[in-house]
Amino acid sequence: MENEIEFLGNNIEKALNSRGIAAKYKSTGTSENIQFKVKKFQIRNHRTSAFSPYYTFSMLSGDLVYGDMKRRITAYFKNGKVPVWAFREVEEPCYNVPVSLMVKEISTKINRHVFGLQSSDEKVEKLAHEINETNEKYNYLKVLELGYTNNPSAIPHLVELINHPDSMMRATAVSSLGMLQAEDQLDLLKTFYADHENTQKFMALKSIGDLESDASKAFFDSVINSDDYNDEMIKEVVDLYL
Repeated sequence: MENEIEFLGNNIEKALNSRGIAAKYKSTGTSENIQFKVKKFQIRNHRTSAFSPYYTFSMLSGDLVYGDMKRRITAYFKNGKVPVWAFREVEEPCYNVPVSLMVKEISTKINRHVFGLQSSDEKVEKLAHEINETNEKYNYLKVLELGYTNNPSAIPHLVELINHPDSMMRATAVSSLGMLQAEDQLDLLKTFYADHENTQKFMALKSIGDLESDASKAFFDSVINSDDYNDEMIKEVVDLYL
């Protein structure tokens, strides 16, 4: 676990530096430092047969502590690939990409809670235009980039993408609404959670958890006290926030 934490810390440092934040990772800190105390860092694998997709469920949960502030911040991503010729085909989509996204999400949330820096409206509009005008295989990564901007002007674009025909685009749009703490979209997220299954449902639940409002916490309590909590993956997401 120690090597994984070193990897995580060094890459969060790089991600923050790329935003113009002069952060430096250290394995130990004092009360004067920004601390991220990792509670869970896991990649769980799942496959049912040689002909089914190889799935990874990548998850990270920890407490951000800075002065008197303490916030639970998390990252969760599910991705899959059917290896056709060799098992190494799953390395990029199932390991490299999800870990990279976890680092970006955690650094985004550290930025939001501590530094409050955000991308320009021009960058948001450029990303939205690229998403709408292209149909690339990994276009969903640009949808996540809208969440990483920390700019609320991205929210209307994400709301529109919730109706996108591609399920991965819908799931990442929902996830990004949580990253932007779009509290006024809670009812939309709750409806999306109720109406969808699998990755989209998990991402809606994660997004609701990211809102950090009394209403979102009450919804989590209702999920814990429902049959949904018996589902392994629903429980997995909920427990990241407990």
